[in-house]
Amino acid sequence: MPAPFKVLRDEKVRFGQAISGDELRRLVDMIAAPLAVLREKGSDTILVVFDPLDADRKVKVVVRLNFATKIKRPTGRERVVTNSIRSAGRVPVITLRNAGQYEVLDGSL
Repeated sequence: MPAPFKVLRDEKVRFGQAISGDELRRLVDMIAAPLAVLREKGSDTILVVFDPLDADRKVKVVVRLNFATKIKRPTGRERVVTNSIRSAGRVPVITLRNAGQYEVLDGSL
């Protein structure tokens, strides 16, 4: 499943974990001014965390660093390495405070 669709998949909506359409449209602006930036221990993944205006949960945006993928070019497929938003959703702040899983790089929860 392509990453943008993970943000809006039915399971996230059903459990109240999906971000709103307005938040999705403002994603770039919100990433530019996060509440906190966390590193997932043991992976090349960072979480950009911010406060939604209308919820008691934090919103996390999962960014995979050095993500290898292939793109289609006129001359054929080419392998590229990029940083990629892989998912986003609402999570309880206690989940993000798990020191065994996440390290705070910037900001605070």
